Formats: sequence, structure tokens, C-alpha cells
Amino acid sequence: MHQQPGSITSTAGSTPPPARGGSFFTGEGHASSMPSYWVLSGTLENWMVALEKGIWGVSEKARALWVRVQPGDIVVFYATGTGVIGYGVVEGKFESGEPLWPREKKEGKVIWPYRIKIRVEKVFDKPKPKPKDMLVAFAINKLTEEA
Repeated sequence: MHQQPGSITSTAGSTPPPARGGSFFTGEGHASSMPSYWVLSGTLENWMVALEKGIWGVSEKARALWVRVQPGDIVVFYATGTGVIGYGVVEGKFESGEPLWPREKKEGKVIWPYRIKIRVEKVFDKPKPKPKDMLVAFAINKLTEEA
């Protein structure tokens, strides 16, 4: 299985990142005014590009989840083998045929065409350990198992 720049996962019972003002998000929203929570998972190398550009991408395999991501949703940044490195807010989505990440540029083709525009809210000075129940199997995962 190849690494993807980003992933969305759902994790039951885990606490989402702190909101502005120090409070915590406490669950997945179900109304249009409430955000959903996602985990974007990928290599640290891909995260360096993503944080600089404010863009994450997923493959065709994760398109069904990408379709569900909406502006205003909250995303947690997870670097495989490193930990939770920050969080942000979805500003929009788009498809792109332009290689962005190192592997895409090396291979000369787009692997993760479904892009998510992210406003980075916080990058931790030191990565946080991944909660045991946080799903990170794909580049995009729901934060809770309710899907």
C-alpha cells in the first residue's frame, strides 16, 4: 500500500483539537451549521508541502469521503510514524491534474487529484501521540465511526 498525502478518518470517542479560545470540539456535526471532523493522514514529507501550500490531496480510492468534506469542517493533521502535528479548517475542495507532492513530481503524474484547501489553525511544536482509537488507515478518515 502506498502512502497518500492525506486521509480522512473517523475515530469514536477521541477528543478533537482545541477550538480557538481554548474550548474543545466535542463531536461530529449533523446540521449544515455544524462542522464534521476529519483526520488527514500521510507522510511527514507530504505534510511539509501541504502545510506550506494549504492543500491536501486524496486518491480515487478516498473520493467518496472527499465528496463529504465541506467548507468549515475541522481537519486534524496526522503524519504517519510521527503523530498528530496540527489542525485546521476546510476552506474548499477542487480537483487538480498538477503534480504537487514529491512522489507525484518524481513519477510525473498526479496520484492525489482530489484536493482540499485548508486554513492551518495550529501546527504543534512537538507532535502529539496518536490516540489509540484514531483511524488513520486512509488519506482521509472520519474522526468518529459515525459516518
